[in-house]
Amino acid sequence: MQLSSYLLPKKKAQKPTLKPYFQKDQALTKRRVKATSSSWLSSFRRISTIAIMALAGTFVFVNIFHGPMPTNSTWRRRLCVSGSLTSMLSLRTSRFLTSCEIDTVLNGGSFDSVFGEPAPSPYVPGSYGNYTVANTTNTTYVADETQNITLPGGEDNVAFVVTVPSCPEDATVNSSNTDPGDNFYDAAAVLKNSVCNCTSENPDSGSNYSNTMYAVIHPDAIECLAPVSGDTTGGAPEEGRRLQVAPSRDYYDRIAVLEELGYYVIIYKEPVSEGDAFTKIHNTKDLMSLYAYNLTNHPVSVMVNFDTVFTSPIDDIVVELTSNTTTKKAKFSRSKDGKVNPGIVFLKPDSEEFNKVLDIVKNIPYDETTGWNGTGVTGNDLESLLTFHFDQDTEAYEDSTEALADSVVNFGSNKDCGEPWDCKFEEEWDAVTQQECTELNQVWYRQRKSFEGRWSKNERVDTTQSSYHADAFMGYCAENGEYQRASDFSVGKQYAFPASGETILLSDYNSKLNSLSLPMTKGAGQLGILSLQTETKTIPVARSYDAQTWEASSGFLASRLTPPTCDDVSGLCTFATNGLPPPEVGESYAFSYYEHDGFGDAADAARFLEQTTFGGSLADITSLVNTGLDYGAWLTEQMSSSIMTSHREYYRRRLNKESEYSSHHFNPGPFNACDPNSQWRAYALSERDGIASHQSDVSKYLSIREMNGPGTGAPYLWLVEGMVRTVTNDMPKLIDGPSGFVIQDLELEPVYYEIEFGVGNSYKWNCIGCPVRVLTHNADGSHGLKAYVANPKVDLTNFEALASYSIVNLPSTGLSSINNGDEFRSNPIGGAENWFAQFNAAGEEFVMTQQITDACQDHPITASAAFTHLSQLNSTENPGVNADRHVKSAFPPIFGKVLNTLTQQEDYFLYSPKLYVPENTPENPLPDGGKMLRDLSAGASVDTEFAVTKCSNVPRNFLNEQYCRLANTEACSSTNSGEDGLGVVVCGSIGEVSNSGEESFGGRINAFDSVADSTNQFNRNMGTLNDPYISYKNTIWANIALSGQDQLRQRMAWALYQLIPIGADLTTADAQMAKYVEGWTQYYDIFVRNAFGNFKDILKQIAYNPAMARWLSFIDNKSLQYDLDNGGPGTYPDENFAREIMQLFSIGIYQLSTNGAIELDSQTNAPRMTYDTNDLMSFARVWTGFTTNEPRGNAHGNEETSVDPLSINPEYHDVFPKSNLEGGYLGDGYPLCADLPDRVHFRKGAIYRLLGSRSSPELQKEGSITTNAPLSLVLDSTSSPLYTQLCQADSQGVCTFPGYVTLGQNLDYSAVASTLPEYANVESFRIVQVQSSPIPIYYEYVRPPCVETHFFNNGKKAIAGINKKADAICANPTLPSVASPACCRTDIAADTTILGSQCVYYGERLSYQETVNRCSNAATSSAVCVDAQSISWETPYAAQDCSAPEDVTQKSSYSWTATDCQTKVKLSFPETESEVPQVSRVDYFDASITTGYSNSSSLVSSDSINFYKVHWMGATTSAPTTELACNNIPTCGSVVDGCICDVNIIDSALYYSSVAQIVSVESLLSSVFLGAVDADVYDAGVYTSLGNCGLDGVLDDVHVLSASSANCASLDVNTIFTVTDQFGVEHRRKNVQSTVEVISTSLAFRNPVHHISMLDRDERDIHYEVDALLEHIFYYKSHAPFLALRMIQRFGISNPSPGFIERVATAYKIGTHANFGSGEYGDLEALLASILLDPESRSVTLDADPSHGQIREPMLKLTGYIRSMDGRNKIPTNWAKLYKMDIGQDSYGTESVFSFFLPEYEPAGVIGDAGLVSPEAGVLSGSYISNLLEGLLALSKFGMTNCGKGIVSYYAYNGCSNKEGDYTKSEGQLEFVPSNMADIDTMLDEFSLQLTAGRLES
Repeated sequence: MQLSSYLLPKKKAQKPTLKPYFQKDQALTKRRVKATSSSWLSSFRRISTIAIMALAGTFVFVNIFHGPMPTNSTWRRRLCVSGSLTSMLSLRTSRFLTSCEIDTVLNGGSFDSVFGEPAPSPYVPGSYGNYTVANTTNTTYVADETQNITLPGGEDNVAFVVTVPSCPEDATVNSSNTDPGDNFYDAAAVLKNSVCNCTSENPDSGSNYSNTMYAVIHPDAIECLAPVSGDTTGGAPEEGRRLQVAPSRDYYDRIAVLEELGYYVIIYKEPVSEGDAFTKIHNTKDLMSLYAYNLTNHPVSVMVNFDTVFTSPIDDIVVELTSNTTTKKAKFSRSKDGKVNPGIVFLKPDSEEFNKVLDIVKNIPYDETTGWNGTGVTGNDLESLLTFHFDQDTEAYEDSTEALADSVVNFGSNKDCGEPWDCKFEEEWDAVTQQECTELNQVWYRQRKSFEGRWSKNERVDTTQSSYHADAFMGYCAENGEYQRASDFSVGKQYAFPASGETILLSDYNSKLNSLSLPMTKGAGQLGILSLQTETKTIPVARSYDAQTWEASSGFLASRLTPPTCDDVSGLCTFATNGLPPPEVGESYAFSYYEHDGFGDAADAARFLEQTTFGGSLADITSLVNTGLDYGAWLTEQMSSSIMTSHREYYRRRLNKESEYSSHHFNPGPFNACDPNSQWRAYALSERDGIASHQSDVSKYLSIREMNGPGTGAPYLWLVEGMVRTVTNDMPKLIDGPSGFVIQDLELEPVYYEIEFGVGNSYKWNCIGCPVRVLTHNADGSHGLKAYVANPKVDLTNFEALASYSIVNLPSTGLSSINNGDEFRSNPIGGAENWFAQFNAAGEEFVMTQQITDACQDHPITASAAFTHLSQLNSTENPGVNADRHVKSAFPPIFGKVLNTLTQQEDYFLYSPKLYVPENTPENPLPDGGKMLRDLSAGASVDTEFAVTKCSNVPRNFLNEQYCRLANTEACSSTNSGEDGLGVVVCGSIGEVSNSGEESFGGRINAFDSVADSTNQFNRNMGTLNDPYISYKNTIWANIALSGQDQLRQRMAWALYQLIPIGADLTTADAQMAKYVEGWTQYYDIFVRNAFGNFKDILKQIAYNPAMARWLSFIDNKSLQYDLDNGGPGTYPDENFAREIMQLFSIGIYQLSTNGAIELDSQTNAPRMTYDTNDLMSFARVWTGFTTNEPRGNAHGNEETSVDPLSINPEYHDVFPKSNLEGGYLGDGYPLCADLPDRVHFRKGAIYRLLGSRSSPELQKEGSITTNAPLSLVLDSTSSPLYTQLCQADSQGVCTFPGYVTLGQNLDYSAVASTLPEYANVESFRIVQVQSSPIPIYYEYVRPPCVETHFFNNGKKAIAGINKKADAICANPTLPSVASPACCRTDIAADTTILGSQCVYYGERLSYQETVNRCSNAATSSAVCVDAQSISWETPYAAQDCSAPEDVTQKSSYSWTATDCQTKVKLSFPETESEVPQVSRVDYFDASITTGYSNSSSLVSSDSINFYKVHWMGATTSAPTTELACNNIPTCGSVVDGCICDVNIIDSALYYSSVAQIVSVESLLSSVFLGAVDADVYDAGVYTSLGNCGLDGVLDDVHVLSASSANCASLDVNTIFTVTDQFGVEHRRKNVQSTVEVISTSLAFRNPVHHISMLDRDERDIHYEVDALLEHIFYYKSHAPFLALRMIQRFGISNPSPGFIERVATAYKIGTHANFGSGEYGDLEALLASILLDPESRSVTLDADPSHGQIREPMLKLTGYIRSMDGRNKIPTNWAKLYKMDIGQDSYGTESVFSFFLPEYEPAGVIGDAGLVSPEAGVLSGSYISNLLEGLLALSKFGMTNCGKGIVSYYAYNGCSNKEGDYTKSEGQLEFVPSNMADIDTMLDEFSLQLTAGRLES
């Protein structure tokens, strides 16, 4: 099989034809590039010039691509594994097998040590011809048929026997045992090597048998003539294999050769006399092979020839022959002519069988015609003899031709091919024969290559022992059959550059070469490419460019290429043959060369902006060129934290303020018309008057009344809901829209007109005279007249008394005009647009910039919090009002006036209450938690369809907890059910800014709608998902992408979003989420915020994000045990997120090297997986308990908040240990809770969180009380060191009570240790009270992360709460603060009640030993209660729960008893042979197995099915697999689904007894798993530093500490190692391991550790466990290269080279690149800088490499086109129409978690054939391409419309212009104008620059 067959099916072999790396393409040529574009672009030849220009910039670097290594069986690349000859022929040896390594020879030794020790017995001296046996080593023996020789052997040792009957120059000899002649050395070595590879000398072979090699040599064959020096006749290399014994004669010393190769040599004559056999056997010397029968010290003897090659172990054959039940005596293979092939015969050595064969020779008649004994077996040779012998007894001798062919290749089976060393190749052969013979020869040469590959040619022979030439068998077989000698190529093959743009085939480079040398490029613009070419495809291999050394290209061959050795002096890079796979038949390497002189600075700048922005304009390009292409400076500016556009903030700042009613999210405000930023208008009617399609299906009513009574005429009052808005002297007119045609006068009351602002495509315009649509209703409720009325000016001149309330005097200096940008757009009526031109001016809306001093108390909107929304109309008294469409409440108008200094007249205004979105950020949370806003909206709802605004206080979480603070006024709690008042802690939310700025002053057109409809949804007109509101998130994305200044940050965010998307499914899977713009934008902001931060922060924030939890379905994910306990069927936790956070977001499915290469299993050569099913199930259990928070005000979310991080429901969470991806546990590396020092809450690192006046903890399981019971420990304000830390008094001595306190050092209690209760009387606490008045203030102590061992000895039973005896659990008595004390009298009867409280405060938890101490001091004859005192548990609850009064709303956890218990292990029964048992814990309390489990908690009951993966310490083959096997173990008992066994826990075994045993940091961390507490936390002197223990310069990152008298040479269990790993992370490990031994078995496993206590399921510890999982994934070895590859692919290069991936991954690991990065692992700034500044990104030369670059993704094509062509939108929100464009991509439009396209997508054709990828090609469907091209063309012709197949999906204008370039009906257009419209070349140059970065040919 060909090398290329990894990519394509095998084809008939043909000689390769010259195929240039580039195909000439006349339609697309590159200007100033001597190489032309890659051939795959030819499919675009028919695209018109205009379309290409529109598409320009649509591609970055148009070329071919990279993919992951194939996973099929062809990757199993070791010899001796293949199951058939065919598959074996497809392999290349990837490494020389260990059994055949020749370390001794490499060090100058001899070959003896390579292939076995010399035989211990001496040789038999003698003289045979001119050869004296006494001169040989002790591995040569003399034998004849009567002589027995003691030789090596053994029941597991197989003999392999080859014969040397004669010299090749003896013409009289015609031996069937082919002699290799001058290739003797080669043949003997290759045979030996193949045997070595396939027996136990090679551990990787899997064979159970060793070998001994025998050479049976005839005395006549010892001395064979060789050519004299310089004579090459006979085929031997010059100065070839000769040993000069005497000056008069040269001859081959074959015995010396064989001995040196490790053969045992038997000097042996033919076993019968010539006289007896001459007429029957042509060459009796062949009978020497029968000596194999005499090797009876071996179980099997294998008869072989020198041209035999073994390809896989022969164990099956040996086992079959040696089986006690077999009758087989031999197995053989036949040649093509049907004869037995003596080169492959397996015999059971037997002297009787030997004699039987000789008897045939001596006594059986033979006839040339009838054959032996008339059987027809003809041929007087060994083959015929053996054929006749074996065919006589078919039961004893088995013909296994096909079976043996799987393991052995013998060239005698196809004599047409000759011997491999002869390199026979006949041109007249047919193609099949040529192919077959070539492949057979390759088998032999491949074996020789594997041998030579590890044998240094200059040191292969000890020259003091032998004078063999150093290059003894460095010869290879050429394609034409000619033998190539070592002298022909000993320095390898060297090539020079071809001409630029040319490709040469390296047809003379193949398996005969030992090296290939190529020149390095010498300057910028030069590119050399090495590729592998076949008949149909081109596969990239390596390249050199811009004077850089040769490196591996991306693609299939990259991982197989060994880096070359480069010499700067010679300018050559040399690839060793074993590092550059030789081509096979039909393949050839090709060497291409290109020169590229670049496109200039402007083009380079344009290319850089293509990668780093959403498109660069000419101004952007010019600006970058003016910096001298200082990319570093540009990156520094863009990476500045001050440049950041938050998508959520963008939305909130632009929220439309035109809202009148409160929702539970927001409410109108400012509530005082006199406050700063209040808004005022000069026109009478506002947008909120037309509520339809905005807030509900109801509107307000307009009526006209004669002020002085009916029939009096002017003046006319304009009333809305019966309240005056203005007065006019002219009768109002109804007009017919834009035409201005007057229909009629408005009718007077009692006619009422419904105001219909915002219906359909008509828009309300906030200006004087703007058209306001009104309609009447018929008697049946249907619409009557529809027309328009001009919006009147507010004017109360001379009529102020008409106002219902006093008029506010406005300061003239405080009003600032708002230019809101509102402008006319045509409406459905059509007509003359100029009619509205007068209304385009600004100056009719104002904002008051200062506080109004005029009294406002007379206005109901400001008079009290519970004002009433008044309406003066109702459908009964006002029959023209439609009851169903009538607003039932309305704000009364508030008027203001100011003196106009120009006219000296009063100007009147109306106050416009606006939607108030206050700031509530972490740094500046609402001081009252939104209480005022909630209270002010309390009276707003006259109808239940309008919700009341909720509190805005944000639940405390990891994003805001550092900023939370104590409210200085009455405040809302963070939950709607919490208590309000003083002492509330207030927190904010990231991005929760106000809309009080000028961005939101523009009214509806320039802002986003956000008011509640009749169903309390936060939207407008949300009937379908196509409504504009749904696209607001897309609007925001488009506006920022097209106009944002932080282009690099936004591009990085877009790349990260594609890696970790949420998408379109949420619009259907969760209708609420579809409508929550803030939920979407808050998610996207994770990537914006952390674009240059740390990826670990991204992982955590997406894991806690509500949108992600809904997207990947782990909201309210519940543990298996919770489901069972609550009557469920036993549903396992959802695995969706657990899978995708690994597979798609962080590490992938294959283990990767730093350069991105897939790591292969050393046994199977299959890719190594990162996780398996058990890992997935384990991690799924981590993602249980996550739930959303309750809805709150000031943010989106109806039934839940869509913006705040998820919270944890501990009852849902799985508490059991979880395995990790490295065979350990998620708790590995964390200290044991039992090792925490006493009073750790007073020590360095202790964390306290402010609770305010809340009396119960937030992160820990505890009850709350409503009386003054001793709930918590009260600190002494006068002497407590802790009080000082928590109070943090200001300069006035007043406590500031910070929200988050971390102790920087151990607190000194030495002066008050015996007097302060907090130190003297308690072991631990969860809550401390710092202040009791004027309000109580509490803090929660947050214990640092620690873990517990799951199994332990000497447990004590703990019982949960009152009447909960059945809920018992075995507790570890060594743990601190586990359960409450329960003390009983011991001097009275067993039913005595429990003694009173022994707790200092309610809920106190103690260790078991402290419980014993408390009970012994409680009263006379008292002790810890035992389980037998059951009646005692019925006593009042207060007794056992530490004085908690009856108003305790939640009892505390467990109480100690003195009853012993034990933890047992339950082993699962494996379902398959390969399955490893999993375990669960079972707690046992009583003596009887039938009752011992009956009262245990369901977590640890005998029927528990909570099995989990453990780290077994050895083999598990002895584990019971059935109930019977279980019950046969004396310490085990079976249940239905497992085997429950006793265990013993050993906690003291240490890993290292001496520092000298530590090999490396990695080995220490992978063998010592238990973490240790920071030694600084302990009291001084507890730990002593042993320093580096003399490991300086070796292990500088290891520091040793000891708490005993241990020293560096004698470590113990009290030793701590402080280690800094390769990522700069510090670890502390304790020199201890905890092992669980299953008693009465050989089974043992490492004791699982876990964060979560089974007695107290605290939210705190769940967060720690989640952090442990995220960090485990984050630091997993595959993560850095995985992320490096994904990010490189998103920034311009689909197929990065391995070197590029490694450089980026390294920058990510060390956290720096150039001057970028924080120096911490996971730094994205460093990663991105390394991508963008790397030569592989910046080199223009690589344009000529077809494997470089990528297709630009559709959204970048679109945005790049708009930005480069200076796209401008008339109205900011209208870029939102970049939504649902059907081009293959859409912001927020991912259809699945796999994002828009797969990173490993391999398109069919050239790219896929090359083993490369093109992710973006996954969306290159015909319709997508067509839609994009037509959209771009329409954008150029008609602007931002849906005309001409434009890309706008939602469009407010009506009608299309038929004239190209007429943008009057567009919402935006492209404004780029070439600098010289008269010069076509200049125009094309500018288009080429901006659209293709200079790539387009003019």
